[in-house]
Amino acid sequence: MSSFSKGLPVLFVAMLSACGGGNSGTTPTPALPPPPPPPVSVQITDAAAIRFLEQATFGPKPDDIAHLKSIGYDAWLTEQFAATPSNYPDATDATRLDFVQSIFFRNALTAPDQLRQRLAFALGQIFVVSDQKVDSRVGIVNFQRILLSDAFGGYSQLLKDVTLSPAMGTYLDMVNNTKADAALGSSPNENYAREIMQLFSIGVIKLQADGTPLLDANGKLVPTYTQDNIEGMARVFTGWTYPTKAGKVSQLFNDSYYVGMMESHEDFHETGTKQLLDALQPAGQGAPKDLDAGIDSIARHNNVGPFIGTRLIQSLVKSNPSPAYVQRVSAAFANNGQGIRGDMKAVVRAILLDPEARAGDAQAAVSTDGKLREPVLYMTRLLRAFNTRSDGIGIQNYSQLMRQDVFNAPSVFNFYPPSYKPQGYAIGGPEFKIVNAPTISARLNFLFDLTNRGLPTTTQPDFSDLIAVANDSNALINLLDTRLMHGTAPRSLKASVTQALSSVGNDANQRAMLALYLFAASPAFTIQR
Repeated sequence: MSSFSKGLPVLFVAMLSACGGGNSGTTPTPALPPPPPPPVSVQITDAAAIRFLEQATFGPKPDDIAHLKSIGYDAWLTEQFAATPSNYPDATDATRLDFVQSIFFRNALTAPDQLRQRLAFALGQIFVVSDQKVDSRVGIVNFQRILLSDAFGGYSQLLKDVTLSPAMGTYLDMVNNTKADAALGSSPNENYAREIMQLFSIGVIKLQADGTPLLDANGKLVPTYTQDNIEGMARVFTGWTYPTKAGKVSQLFNDSYYVGMMESHEDFHETGTKQLLDALQPAGQGAPKDLDAGIDSIARHNNVGPFIGTRLIQSLVKSNPSPAYVQRVSAAFANNGQGIRGDMKAVVRAILLDPEARAGDAQAAVSTDGKLREPVLYMTRLLRAFNTRSDGIGIQNYSQLMRQDVFNAPSVFNFYPPSYKPQGYAIGGPEFKIVNAPTISARLNFLFDLTNRGLPTTTQPDFSDLIAVANDSNALINLLDTRLMHGTAPRSLKASVTQALSSVGNDANQRAMLALYLFAASPAFTIQR
């Protein structure tokens, strides 16, 4: 697709403009307060249903839209919370990563438990484990099973299960982490202790409930933890090794094994006191009790609600949530209405039903609304829009070229940092970190294959409804506008597609695929609003 190369910088700028923002020296105009949520009795429009499903799934299918409209948001969420998880088959040492990736895409495209799958994907970009270091498909599969199983549970349990996963133990060096040895001059490895706080829970600066920084009396940022906390947590996370293989005897340092959770050995657990975030853990408590105390200390911290809430809002709804939005989600994290902290169902409800998330259902988006569709969501959004049947095989090749190689992130910081701002812009756009000429070209190559029957043979979209109206330009454009942009396609895009269609004959397939290509390649579609 080298013919596109000259236009790629222009397309990149257009994508940034569609996302909103301004020069680095300017500040975005504050958004007006969001309107109150619509009364329950108000009928959900097609546009509202499509927007909601874009945020809560890997993309709305036509039948999903009708179903949501018939039962409403609350009932749909309740239904999804109760849906049986679509899991991963058992892996072996011989299982290839591309097979595991194909199961991910199969579930994303066809599984009925869309909300769980979508949330597990979001969580997997916070609690990162990568095949680049784990190098075990068994470990990758079992870690994904944790995310799926705990997606709708309690945050504390999720954090504990992630911590005791042998895949995470390998990835961030907690497995076989031993107590200090004065004779050797060694001390516990601090890697996991640092990352669990920095990336998985509270971040590096104290936050107010609305996600804005908490300042001290001198107007300076306040760190969330000190070196003493890191060292204390490092001592908490000593004494754990791989699970014991079936038929083997447990040893101080078990061979690498990824079935089950890590197990403790007191012989190399630090027995002394440990400085946690909010208390001093007494000596002599043992590895399991120390670990529970450390996890609880983190989960109690005031930062968890705004920190995790913001990350999930960014993943599901928009890159730049207002402080008021973050504060409402933080409140749901702090108390689900029944006095329970960290209820992930309550957090998800708060994110998806918030007035700011739903504001665009019936009014035009503002400059800070929405987010760039990351490669995986860009592809699944298009494929699900046309009822694609797929086993997922081969789809990972496209996302890999777009620099989102599922389960194979380049670092614990994921594919892109959540705080990233495109150069010259005042608002965040995390996904733009992996946008450049080669990755834009890779998107266009995927579109070319999608519209020219070039996808893997086991992935079959159904374009029959597009083709049926293809010789009526207005009907074709309106169908694509509704299906892909919930009726918000710019007039300039519609005019360009109309002009392009006027230059081709009456071949219905050619007309339908040309219009689809132009819609899906446009900056207006590339941004989810």
